[in-house]
Amino acid sequence: MKPPKIDLTTLTPDSVRAMDLATLTTLAADIRAFLIESVTKTGGHLASNLGSVELTIALTHVFNLNTDTVIYDVGHQVYPHKIMTRRAGMFDRLRQFKGLSGFPRYHESMYDHFETGHSSTSLSAAAGVAYHKYLHQDTGRVIAVIGDGAFTGGLALEGLNNLVQIPYPVMIVLNDNDMSISENVGALAQVFKDNDRSKSFFESLGYDYVAAYEGHHLAQLISVFSTLTTITKPTVVHVRTIKGYGYQPAEDDKVKYHGVGYYTIDPKPKGPSWSNYIAKLVEAHSSVQIITPAMIEGSGLRGIDSSRVIDVGIAEAHAVTMAAAMVRQGSHVFLPIYSTFLQRAYDSLIHDVCRPNIPVVFGIDRAGTIPQDGSTHQGIFDIAALGALPNIQILMPKDGPEAKALIHYAFQQTTPVAIRYPKGNSIVEGPDVSITSPSWEVIMDEPGVIIVTYGPDVVAIKQALETSQLSATLINARFIKPMDESMISWIANSNRPVIVYEQVMYQGSLGQQLQAKLPNVVHPMSYHQIPEHGEIEQLLAQAGLSMHDVITAVKRYAN
Repeated sequence: MKPPKIDLTTLTPDSVRAMDLATLTTLAADIRAFLIESVTKTGGHLASNLGSVELTIALTHVFNLNTDTVIYDVGHQVYPHKIMTRRAGMFDRLRQFKGLSGFPRYHESMYDHFETGHSSTSLSAAAGVAYHKYLHQDTGRVIAVIGDGAFTGGLALEGLNNLVQIPYPVMIVLNDNDMSISENVGALAQVFKDNDRSKSFFESLGYDYVAAYEGHHLAQLISVFSTLTTITKPTVVHVRTIKGYGYQPAEDDKVKYHGVGYYTIDPKPKGPSWSNYIAKLVEAHSSVQIITPAMIEGSGLRGIDSSRVIDVGIAEAHAVTMAAAMVRQGSHVFLPIYSTFLQRAYDSLIHDVCRPNIPVVFGIDRAGTIPQDGSTHQGIFDIAALGALPNIQILMPKDGPEAKALIHYAFQQTTPVAIRYPKGNSIVEGPDVSITSPSWEVIMDEPGVIIVTYGPDVVAIKQALETSQLSATLINARFIKPMDESMISWIANSNRPVIVYEQVMYQGSLGQQLQAKLPNVVHPMSYHQIPEHGEIEQLLAQAGLSMHDVITAVKRYAN
C-alpha cells in the first residue's frame, strides 16, 4: 500500500526530527515531487535542489536546528531546507515579487543563518559562527554544507585554512556532484573523485575525514551523521550526490535544469541573449582569448570555439589577475563576468588591471536590474565601483550594431575597457556603425526636457516618448566613462532641465556626476536601495523607474 502524502506546509525541524525512517523516505519522495511540480511553474534552481533532498532531510533529522547552525553554500540548494522550515506554502510565489526568495534570507526564517547568494562563503561564515559560540560557551553544533564546485573559490580555501585553528569543532559536509553549473574543472575536482586522495588532502590540513557516502541513501546518511554529533575536532563528511537526482530530464541534462524558467510563459521564439550575442561578436575577433570563471552557460559561451575559452572555475579574482598577466605578455583577452560576481575580484581589478593600466576587455554581464534572483544578484554597483578606478573606460551599447562597434573599439584601446550589457534578449538590429572615440549620440533632437541614458534603455525611452507623443531631446551616453565633455557643454548651454535615467545605484552614478557638474539642472532617476526579486517591470515600478515614471517626469520638468 502506498503511504499517504505528507502535508509539507506544516513541516518544522521538530516534526522532521520525530519522523521514523519510513516516513522520512516518503518525505523525500514528496519533497522531490513537490519541487518538480512547483519549480517548473515558477522558475528557479531545480537540479541542485533535487540533488540535495536526502542530504537536507538527514541533517534536519539528526541535528537540532533550534540550537545547531547549518549553513548552505551558494544558497541555490536550500529549497528542501525551506520546505522543512514551514515555507512550502509560499512556493507558489517563489522568486516572485514580494514572494519567497530563491536564496536564504534572514527575514524569512530564524533557520536561515547566513544569506548565501554567491559561492564559497559557507566556511568563512561557519568560522564566524563557531568562534562566537566558543566565546560564549555555546554548545550548539556548526555545520557547513558546501559543494565541490564551490571549493575552487579562494574564499572557501581561506575558510578551510582557518577553521582548524578555531577551538570549536565544525563539520563540513562536502556535497560532491562533480558539477558547478557545468562540469567542474581543475585539480581539486580530480582530488575529490578519489577517496584516498581526498582523505590525504583533508587530513594533511588537520581535519578528520569521513569517507564518501552515497548521498541519496537516507539510512546511511542518518547513521553517519548520528555518529558525528559529538565531534571534538573539525571534520569533513564527503557525500556523493547526483545533480538532478530523481528527475530523469534533470539527470540527463544537469546544465539545462540547473535553473529553469517558467513552463507557462508565452512560447514565442526569442533571439539570442545579450550574453550569447556579445560572445559571438568577440569570437569574430580571431586573436582574442576568453576567460570565464565557471560561467560557460551563464555568459553565453556554449557553442563558442572551445579552444578560445579558458574556464578557471569559480575563481573570479584569479580570472582577473590571470587575464592581466596574459594581456601584459601580449595576448588579447575578453573576460565576461556577471556584474555582481565582478565585486569578488575588486582587489585584482584595482591592483592588477587598472593601476598598471593593462588593457583587459571586460564584459559586465547582467548589468542593471535582475529579476528573480533578488538582492544578491542586482547589477547596480559596477558603475560606481569601476568609475572610481583609474584608466578604465565604461561603455554600454543600446543595440546590436553599437555593441559590435564598441567591441571593435575596445580591442583597439591601450587601457582596460568594461562593456556593460543586461540580462535578456532586448537586442535591436540595424546597419553597422563606426565609433572611434568616446562620444555620446543624439537620438531625438526636439524641444523640451533633455533625457540622458544608455544601453537598451535608450531604445525603451525613445519608444515611450513616441507612444506618448512627447517631444524631448534624447541622448545616448554610451560612454559612461570617459564622458563626452563637449556634449555636456552643449547640454549646459541649452539651459533646459535634464533627466538622467539609469538602472544603477545613485551613489557614483552618471546622474550624480552630471548633477555635480550642472547643479539645479540635472534630475537623476536611479536606485536608492537594492531591489529584491520579481519581474523587472515590478522592480522598476517599485523604485519609480518604470517608463510610466519617465513620462511623468518629462511632463513635470517640461512645465
